[in-house]
Amino acid sequence: AGETASTSKDFEARLVEVDGRRVAGGKDFSLTGELLETSPALWLQETDASELVAVATGWHVGQVTRKEQRRRPPRPFTTSALQQESNRRVRLSAADTMRTAQRLYEAGFITYMRTDSASLSASAYDQAVSQVRETHGQDHVGTGHEKGKAQAFAQEAHEAIRPAIRDGAGFPTVSEVAESFGQASAAVRVYDLILRRTLASVMADAVYDLTGASVTAELPEGGRATFRANGKTVKFSGFLQAYEHKEGSSSEAQESPAERRAGGDEALEDDDSLLPALEEGQDLVLVSAVAREHSTAPPPRYTEASFVKELEQCGVGRPSTYAQIVETLKERNYVSVQQSQLIPSLTAFVVTSLLENHCPSYVKPSFTASMEATLDRIAAGDADRSQYLSEYFLGEQGLEETVQRLDATVSPEEARRVHLPHLCGSQEGDSTASIELFLGPYGVWAERRASLEDDQLERVKIPSEFSADASSLNPARLDALLSTAQPVGRVLGTHPDTQLPVSLKVGPYGPYIQHGQSVEGPEDSGEKAKTLSVTCNAAFPREGGTMSMDQAVRLLALPREVAVDPEDGGVVTVGIGRYGPFIRFKGAYHKLPASEDPLEISEERALEVIAVIRATPAGQRKGIERDFGEFEGQRLVAKRGRFGVYLSWGKVRAAIPKDLVADIDSLPEDMAQSLVKDKLASGSPSKGGAKAGKKSTSGKKKSSKGATKKRKATAWSLFCADRRPELMGTEGLSLGAAMQRLGEEWKGLDEAARGKYEKSAAEQDPSPGAGANPRTPRRRTAYQIFVSERRKAIAESSPSVSFGEVSKELGRVWRELSALERAQFEEKAANTAQEAETTAL
Repeated sequence: AGETASTSKDFEARLVEVDGRRVAGGKDFSLTGELLETSPALWLQETDASELVAVATGWHVGQVTRKEQRRRPPRPFTTSALQQESNRRVRLSAADTMRTAQRLYEAGFITYMRTDSASLSASAYDQAVSQVRETHGQDHVGTGHEKGKAQAFAQEAHEAIRPAIRDGAGFPTVSEVAESFGQASAAVRVYDLILRRTLASVMADAVYDLTGASVTAELPEGGRATFRANGKTVKFSGFLQAYEHKEGSSSEAQESPAERRAGGDEALEDDDSLLPALEEGQDLVLVSAVAREHSTAPPPRYTEASFVKELEQCGVGRPSTYAQIVETLKERNYVSVQQSQLIPSLTAFVVTSLLENHCPSYVKPSFTASMEATLDRIAAGDADRSQYLSEYFLGEQGLEETVQRLDATVSPEEARRVHLPHLCGSQEGDSTASIELFLGPYGVWAERRASLEDDQLERVKIPSEFSADASSLNPARLDALLSTAQPVGRVLGTHPDTQLPVSLKVGPYGPYIQHGQSVEGPEDSGEKAKTLSVTCNAAFPREGGTMSMDQAVRLLALPREVAVDPEDGGVVTVGIGRYGPFIRFKGAYHKLPASEDPLEISEERALEVIAVIRATPAGQRKGIERDFGEFEGQRLVAKRGRFGVYLSWGKVRAAIPKDLVADIDSLPEDMAQSLVKDKLASGSPSKGGAKAGKKSTSGKKKSSKGATKKRKATAWSLFCADRRPELMGTEGLSLGAAMQRLGEEWKGLDEAARGKYEKSAAEQDPSPGAGANPRTPRRRTAYQIFVSERRKAIAESSPSVSFGEVSKELGRVWRELSALERAQFEEKAANTAQEAETTAL
């Protein structure tokens, strides 16, 4: 880092040449870290670099170059691009992005969201240009709508994802979406992303001024060292006015190093650094020099965004299946999400190895593209459909033959084996050379034969914390795990106070310490053995071996007193219990935040934790994972309950998306507040609402005479009765999925639509009895009338078919009805409604 002698402004420069010889970079090294023989570059060691800077003198500016760089705007969203950007910027998973986009599409705010085309229609392009011209000026409008290069496997059946065009009003505004879904809804953030991307796609290029300068220094014996400094400034913002990654935004704060290295079409951040005015030959003053060792990083793990991009580039799946592929990998525990990265489990390696070795044609990346090419030839009449299906299922290399060959040639033991060479030693005599890993119904286990002459096997279950991430295991850890396979576990030593043995064991739920004799052993001490759960990383360090006896003694000394409660003078203790680390004061136990270690927590920090707990309303203090501070007069905290981590704010409970739970400590406060606002906007009852007004019925008998009082219908129940049969029949949704969709639709209803159901609910009379008014005929939709007339015929023709299958068949038939046939049922529905109104009057 140097400064100019005249202006005294600092800037940084990096060493690039020594005596005309280029300094080696990452491309000059082999995979093993050795300098390539063909490379003419100079490999500069850290000590050499330090010595070079120490003897360098005569710093001055060499050549100065200036040039202009243009950056083209991004294209409108395809399905995969939307999933990638939403994951990076809005922190939604691929599945959550598609659910949100589905809601926006159904509400009429965006076009169809499953597409691989990035082209805009002529009307959409004209509307975007008009809005850009009005908002940013004519100079920000691009020169033309360029189609661009499509993906290799793109079908382009639909145009790009963009805002819908309303008659005479242009694109909907973000505020209109907020009125329908709530200001804090994810739908608002996704729509804002789509709108800005659409506008940016028709805007002018961003223009940068790039400045480069070489800095030279004299070395002894006539040598010379050359450094390089670069700077970039925005000359014309262009499309960045609409689609800019703002500095300090929440999405930027959450971006992981893996995502930053993975890049992608996002990469719109401005890396502005301004160099001072420099002239050739200008003298410089060295401020400081630092020799940093540089090592190349391995390729980053996939995030959901980069994984979806890879699927698209390889032609795996279609836009409509990307989200489902990712969700299936999670549900089957093939991958877990840690700090936004997809971590493969040992189960994933077993399944992948089996399929790659015995069914390679079905798992190669080109499988989808190859099948689609064949289907296209069938559609064009160049291939026979029956012949293709016959060969696919019944041919020599068909699916049936493949399955039969697997059954005959692959043993169950081989199918369960984990093939990861780096987990087993290769040196003769190495204790890890004979270790084998197998996948079973209850997880992964390791086994090792004690000796060639001995048939006895040492076997231990791999804790789920290790099996979920294959990279967490190494031969040293496997050796340490197997050392606990004996009934007495791994004996760490004798406790200095009690003189009882202390051992480390691995149980069904992970590693634990046992102090004293086991329950199955002889009861020498007359006391029950004490056990204490420990984390996998604490029990089995990565470098090998197990936890030390000193660590075990310190853990067994828990709970320990850490502070005095300033409120009542009581003792504050911390420890590890059945459900993990805890803090105890005033006789009550509370979960210790995951970031705190009960062995290391200080008095000051313990008092801070109990202050946070006390600030939380009574009854909400269990399982606190993180405290977000005060929000609108009440404490907002993340808690762990029976079904996972959730947000607690007053009486409001808000769920946290699965992909954010794993990294709760990095969840921004504004996003936590947004989740609470979304919950409030949904109108769902708070905790205890369902129990309000509930009275004890003990000692009372329900009368068997007379009519049971009928509960008065609500607007919500009438809406459900109206829409639920169609959702379950036409779309084939389950009851739970249908109710979730109904909730979303109910929140999106306008006042007029809600008013219709509220009026119907008010008109209904729930009172029973002989003197009651005749029952108002039920209003039925066209689809309900169609179902009632056709269900019996289908059930009689196929008596073995289940009720659900009949409903799906009815939905299929309904979709295939002609307009004239539907009109007949709609007319019947209108007559039913008129009859209901007449009866009510």
